[in-house]
Amino acid sequence: MESDNTMLIETIRNGLATISSVAE
Repeated sequence: MESDNTMLIETIRNGLATISSVAE
């Protein structure tokens, strides 16, 4: 479960980074 949570967090953070880049 820990590995799944880590993967999910990385995916979300990557998504937020992409959104931030587009927003700028």
